[in-house]
Amino acid sequence: MTIFSAQKRPRTEADACDFLCAGAQKAGTTWLWANLGQHPQVKMPLVKEVHYFDRLYLGTDIPTNVDQHREAALACAAKLKGAEAANFRAIAQGCDAPDDGWYRRLFAQRGGKFSGDITPAYLCLGLRGVQHVQRLSPNLRVIILVRDPQSRMTSGLAMSMARNPGRIPMRILENWQFQERGNYAAHIPIWDHIFGDQVRYIPFGRIRTAPRDVLAEVEAHIGLESFGGYENPAQVHNSFPPAEGLAAGVLQRIEQIAARQSAYLLERFGADFCAEI
Repeated sequence: MTIFSAQKRPRTEADACDFLCAGAQKAGTTWLWANLGQHPQVKMPLVKEVHYFDRLYLGTDIPTNVDQHREAALACAAKLKGAEAANFRAIAQGCDAPDDGWYRRLFAQRGGKFSGDITPAYLCLGLRGVQHVQRLSPNLRVIILVRDPQSRMTSGLAMSMARNPGRIPMRILENWQFQERGNYAAHIPIWDHIFGDQVRYIPFGRIRTAPRDVLAEVEAHIGLESFGGYENPAQVHNSFPPAEGLAAGVLQRIEQIAARQSAYLLERFGADFCAEI
């Protein structure tokens, strides 16, 4: 396991970005984006979820995300001149077939600030995907938000049903990527193996009970100075009410899938941590 001291924060321009939140989905990533974007030492990329590595390793295809990157990059280019404008034009031109150079350009003009990628799909990149992340940013600080597996799946199911009316709940539930996005047992060991104690795991429930403490923990992990100016850090983001009228078979399947994940989390993190997820 890599030993990585918080007091000796290596940060070089060789790293594509400085920090990365790899999920989990429906575990507070939008909350983290909204708050870190307020920190004066942080410059976030054009779009909340970059979806670079999951396009390569999970086959993710989100045309709206591609369009958002292109439109935002062109808007920035229109306001700038010279090399800065050229960088954003290159981002716009590379949106349909992004490569490592494209990914680096997203963070190239951070102006001495810290910048990061918050894409919850990254949790389940697999070994090759996480190794790729490490090659581009060897000094990266990783944050993984951990939510109770059953609650996370129920919330994710509600979001998917709200966004895709008419879809059959059991088909959503049995989709491999839906399950993998919360498969802590399979993927946390990979992040541990590649990044060691460069990874900070934070229980989702602590965001609700002590949001400022969580932000202080994140600041320290990334290497930021303490900031007291967050506006309404207790605000809930991107929340979906529980899906109603789910069949007993769907609820039983959720419990079955979640049970394995809960057992793993208890073994990996202990009872105190799990009491807060």
